[in-house]
Amino acid sequence: MIHIAMKPSLFTFPVKIREIPWPWNNKASPEEVFSLLETYFSHLHEEREREKSKYTFYEVTRPGFGLVHSVITVAPHFISNSYSHSDYFTIRIYQKPLSNVHMAFNLAEHHKTRIEQLIDALGSAHYPETYFLESTRLLIVLQPFLFYPICDFLQKQDIFHLIDLLFHASKALILLDYNHNHFLRAEAGGSLYYVDTDYMGVLCSSEFNALHSNLNQSMIFINEMNANFIPESLIAFSKKNEETLAFSRLFLTLLEEYIALCHTDEVNISPKLRKKINILTKIIVEIKIE
Repeated sequence: MIHIAMKPSLFTFPVKIREIPWPWNNKASPEEVFSLLETYFSHLHEEREREKSKYTFYEVTRPGFGLVHSVITVAPHFISNSYSHSDYFTIRIYQKPLSNVHMAFNLAEHHKTRIEQLIDALGSAHYPETYFLESTRLLIVLQPFLFYPICDFLQKQDIFHLIDLLFHASKALILLDYNHNHFLRAEAGGSLYYVDTDYMGVLCSSEFNALHSNLNQSMIFINEMNANFIPESLIAFSKKNEETLAFSRLFLTLLEEYIALCHTDEVNISPKLRKKINILTKIIVEIKIE
């Protein structure tokens, strides 16, 4: 049996990879997890010879932005040495309550519901394909590992895709978690993927409130190097259809409110934020949404 380890050479950006023997201590037994994994992998790559219940786990970290958290990745063992990007998956497990009491909190169902809301809201353009493997005791969330870098939002298309992501999240009344590590750029000019599964607040009361919260928090990604992309991106987005036109008008209104609020508190804002607000103040006049 030949096992090809997950290596940094598979990536086009810096990563840290550490092979780990078993990620979950006493949270679940290997036999239980392997049994569930077989329900998925037994139907995958049927043309390739694979050893059942043979898996390797990795801890993968994309360093460089914000609070860096690792992700657990699993790869099945193939007899051949022809491994590819499609052979690696992120894996998360959640325990179901042991008690049948109605009031017992079902953490697994809670996470599954949140992930399903993200899938429905963001779609395949912004959220990874997701598989749920379940037993009476466990939920496994399996997603193809995305070999994409953390988005630095320094390309024009990044801003367009960020606006599109805000549109879908706000239409669904959900608030995303704007940790830099949760946003991956597919390729140059490609889509923007949101990859978090662990955070989402209660549903917002309206699209207005959802966009207000999402826009304010997403401003952490806007700086003096990409602010000039906003006018062209927002105008282009507004021309897609009637829904995006209405959204873009609301986006512009809330962006103006954000800028005005910062101006009223100039004494307390940081020099970095002041520089960004000054640029936004200049470029906002370029945005003509009709």
